[in-house]
Amino acid sequence: MVTRRMPGRVRGDRGDAIHDMRSTGMRLFYSYAHEDEALRDQLEKHLVALRAQGVLSEWHDRKIGAGMPWREAIERNLDTAHVILLLISPDFLASPYCFDVEMQRALQRHRVGTARVVPVLLRPTDWQAAPFAELQAVPSKGKPVVSWPNRDAAFADVARHIRIVCEQLQQTPGDPSNPYSVARVGDWTEYETSHYIKVREQRFVARARSELVEKNPQHAVLRMTATFPDGKKEELRFAIPLDRPFEDVSAKLAREAGEKVPPNARIERKPTGAGTDKLFIGERVYYTTWTSVEITVTIELQETPTNLKVWVCDDVPLDGVVKVEQDNPAMSMTMVLVDYGRARGKRR
Repeated sequence: MVTRRMPGRVRGDRGDAIHDMRSTGMRLFYSYAHEDEALRDQLEKHLVALRAQGVLSEWHDRKIGAGMPWREAIERNLDTAHVILLLISPDFLASPYCFDVEMQRALQRHRVGTARVVPVLLRPTDWQAAPFAELQAVPSKGKPVVSWPNRDAAFADVARHIRIVCEQLQQTPGDPSNPYSVARVGDWTEYETSHYIKVREQRFVARARSELVEKNPQHAVLRMTATFPDGKKEELRFAIPLDRPFEDVSAKLAREAGEKVPPNARIERKPTGAGTDKLFIGERVYYTTWTSVEITVTIELQETPTNLKVWVCDDVPLDGVVKVEQDNPAMSMTMVLVDYGRARGKRR
């Protein structure tokens, strides 16, 4: 299992089974309450032309096949979407999962710049005090779809705005959902990692600093320097492809970091929770979203489970990680952000 500071969050190898959006065009994710499914269906019909032209591909939870892990599928597609539609209605605002999980994660990705969140007003409700109220909502003039005399005209207006958003995102080199596509050379983070090797009852603390040192339209080069208790330093460089979601290259980065996972290993990843936290670290306050997963590695019938919890914040450059907790039968590790900095100028 992972014992070093890896850039980004650990993913399993089941992504292809649950990542249903086509690779062409911008990936669009519907966040909606099931009470609004009929309205969502009508909106899909008005996006047919965009799909046919290869401008976008779409995903929502009704695309999850029987027997598939629904929470994992939602999280995977939400984390790799380029455009996230919040279909606003009283039922959406009343849904704990839509409001507290999907919306919070969507807004975090919007603020970082790895996704564009578009509130779509379906039915009248008091949304002006909601966290997404600062974003430009559609249809035009903030008039809910069902309040238009002609709903087709309302959905056509929404489709026009979505086309504009997709065309704007296509100007970003690489995959816009990859945080390193919008990071700048000179962005850096530094962490303190506390390790406990259980079989030897050994504890030690190390430091890890990551900095984006090179970037072109195809790759970003991340330099990671680890400092160990005996003063020894180790430097690694990772070439991160920018033409795909960052999660899709985690296996490649693990190999570059020296992780020894046999080719016949089966890795299963089961989400176990998600939420928001306010973390106080030093003199800083971080408003984070967190996800927890159980990762099981099976090698020749021997299973090794690892529990992993990751907190991320849009204020933090690179992959946004603030804190990581990892525990398995052999070791436990806690990684905490101690400092960070950005290159001069805006990220985009």
